[in-house]
Amino acid sequence: MTTFFKNVSRVGIMTVMVMALLTLADSKVGKELASSFTKQSDSNILQGFTVKAEAASPSYYVKGIPMPAAQQKYLYNLSKQRGLNYAEMLAFIKHESSFKPKARGGSNYGYFQINKVNHARLTKTLRTKNAPFDPYVNMNWGTYMISDLYKKYQRKGLRGTALKNAVLSAYNRGEGGYAKYGVAKSYVNKHNQCLSYIKARM
Repeated sequence: MTTFFKNVSRVGIMTVMVMALLTLADSKVGKELASSFTKQSDSNILQGFTVKAEAASPSYYVKGIPMPAAQQKYLYNLSKQRGLNYAEMLAFIKHESSFKPKARGGSNYGYFQINKVNHARLTKTLRTKNAPFDPYVNMNWGTYMISDLYKKYQRKGLRGTALKNAVLSAYNRGEGGYAKYGVAKSYVNKHNQCLSYIKARM
């Protein structure tokens, strides 16, 4: 009950006072005004509760994916810091490892399936431990690599879809492979399917 009275304190007292005065007046106009004022007050109260309920749901949390909330938050913050799209980063992980932090494909490791050839360089550059199966280290490495690719191809004048396709292809084939063979269409298509999967759950 105490919580309830706190929630209605701003409008409740005024409502009671007006209702009391209008009851004494006991007129048709008074009754109509009282009804209108009460409805408006109730609307304001309910609106306040709705806003609080919406605010309680973190913007980074995607309920329908098998990834702990703490890791989602970490990835969300990395994405913001590096100017990356959060949904796209989740799509990378969905595509590369199906949200399995211990995934390994040949010499590729973890969430972002980062090739072993990059581990020592990333450890030194980002001052992390060399632990590709650590989900936090792997997300740090992966978002750094993707951000770096975006910057490189932006400097070459690419924008929009062409930029995204270049980044995806270079991530998949390596920069040399992309330069030689062009867009990795199959990889791009699969990534976009994963992106649709993520967006449907956001």
